[in-house]
Amino acid sequence: MHHFFTQLWLGHRISLLAGALLLAGSAQAQNQNVGIGTTTPAATAQLEVASTTKGFLPPRLTKAQRDAIVSPASGLLITQTDNTPGLYQYITGQGWVSVGTLNSESMATLAAPTTAVNLTPAATTIVYTTNSSSTIGSVTLQPGTEGQRLVIINNDTEYLPVISTSGTGNILPRYGARYIYTNGAWRRES
Repeated sequence: MHHFFTQLWLGHRISLLAGALLLAGSAQAQNQNVGIGTTTPAATAQLEVASTTKGFLPPRLTKAQRDAIVSPASGLLITQTDNTPGLYQYITGQGWVSVGTLNSESMATLAAPTTAVNLTPAATTIVYTTNSSSTIGSVTLQPGTEGQRLVIINNDTEYLPVISTSGTGNILPRYGARYIYTNGAWRRES
């Protein structure tokens, strides 16, 4: 009987030691980068998901569920499934913004304006190329449709002023900006 209790006591001690080692290993792993689908994640990534056959799927939420998140962290990503579906990122000071993409199937290329022009965007991407003048005009966005997205790329060498119902903002030379038409106004997303 004494032998039985000795083995039980030793087994319990070994279990406790194994548990402590497991916890210590977990604590150490939290300070290192982690790879899914790779044994050598990039040194600058805390988490790397590697695959040539699958993608990364953020949590899927409705707009109401997204808006119910209390104090979202800046940079938080979700996939919104209704209203204006898509990938959204929370940015402190701006709120939830769509993570848009360029759509080459509906792209228009125009010379940068030299005077004030009105733009009723039919394409999702407008690329303004360098004009033959050293002056650049402004672009005023005309009303769109709810949920409509627009990317404006300024490939000119001067600032491009874009005027919308939610304000005026310059697009830097060789940069782009994303807009969404929501609640009766074009709003800059990035």
